[in-house]
Amino acid sequence: MSVLETTVKALPDGTFAVDPAHSQVGFEVEHLGITTIRGRFTVISGALAGGEEPTLEGVVDLTSVTTDEEQRDGHLVSPDFFDVARFPQATFRSTSFEQLGHGTVHVAGDLTLKGVTSEVELTGSVAGPAADPYGNERVGLALAGVIDRNAFGVKWNAPLPGGGFMLPDDVRIVLDVSAVKG
Repeated sequence: MSVLETTVKALPDGTFAVDPAHSQVGFEVEHLGITTIRGRFTVISGALAGGEEPTLEGVVDLTSVTTDEEQRDGHLVSPDFFDVARFPQATFRSTSFEQLGHGTVHVAGDLTLKGVTSEVELTGSVAGPAADPYGNERVGLALAGVIDRNAFGVKWNAPLPGGGFMLPDDVRIVLDVSAVKG
């Protein structure tokens, strides 16, 4: 048997609807180079398709951003960052979904944020399928990757007295998704 014949599928066959109540999209960014600030968004909708050519797509509500600090959250929804009055949602649509082995997957796709679409790469794992208490088949997907915020027009920053800037260009994005087979 060849290596290709023993390849495990990244996702089981079928279509899965993202469960917004059990899914989250977040970000992590260094602040002053000494600590990490974490934030999250509400997932509006999404879908996974399994089988030989898996796909992932989703929509996130940028107006829902929270870092558990009201003043910072107010700044994040402003034109300095997400400009939610003009761009209330972010979208993602995969362009490739590969099983790397040992339960690891690599997903590349187009992220649209502030009206700018750029390719991002995410790595993580697929869990399941598993049955929930209501008889539904579920899969889980945990992905993370790093984006350059400047590529999406998120350029606000402040210089530090000793040199450098308050925020780095790189922001880590984290997705935890639970999806129900439809």
